[in-house]
Amino acid sequence: MELTAQQIERVVSVALAEDVGSGDRTTEAIVPADAACEALLVLEEPGIVCGVPVAAAAFQALAASVHVEPLLEEGARVTDVPAVLARIEGPARAVL
Repeated sequence: MELTAQQIERVVSVALAEDVGSGDRTTEAIVPADAACEALLVLEEPGIVCGVPVAAAAFQALAASVHVEPLLEEGARVTDVPAVLARIEGPARAVL
């Protein structure tokens, strides 16, 4: 079942409200506002790729300039681990 953009937005909004609330005080205190970074989304156990578009929406909800590059297709079975699912680039505060 594929989620619509509206469903993804609703799920991300609720999750970020619960997890981030009014902000990540630690990140704001130690990471400069203009810092950028790159991160890898890694699958460490065998499984099925699922949820990269939702993860991308969460990062982009925090900063529209975050770029998420999926490296494996949704639904792909992964047995050779660790496996990089996606590369994430953007403002460090949003990525963290």
